[in-house]
Amino acid sequence: LARPSGSTNERANMVISVHPLCQDLPLKVLKDLDGGNTRTTPFITVVTDLGGAHKTWFNPGVDKCFVPSDVLNKKAQSRGLEPSQIIQYGLPIRKGFWLTNEAPQSEKKPRIPFFGR
Repeated sequence: LARPSGSTNERANMVISVHPLCQDLPLKVLKDLDGGNTRTTPFITVVTDLGGAHKTWFNPGVDKCFVPSDVLNKKAQSRGLEPSQIIQYGLPIRKGFWLTNEAPQSEKKPRIPFFGR
């Protein structure tokens, strides 16, 4: 395969996956790039589901797997990850979703969703 113009021959320092279907194949490719026996590039998974994660999130070949809850910590272990591979850290969210300067309860207005016409 030809490299896109402007690309370099440099390897990634680390690979971070945030999708359940992006575990197995990238791990195989990295291993192949390293000669087929071992993988030297660290591979991290960040599980972005809260409680009902599909089994494809959990590949014992990763270096670390970040999970958001006790439920997924247990599920990761049941799928073959060692406790030393799992980091329970909560669900990462961008700053725009953080609650700041929330109005007092007395000033809150009820929100009623409206669907359709």
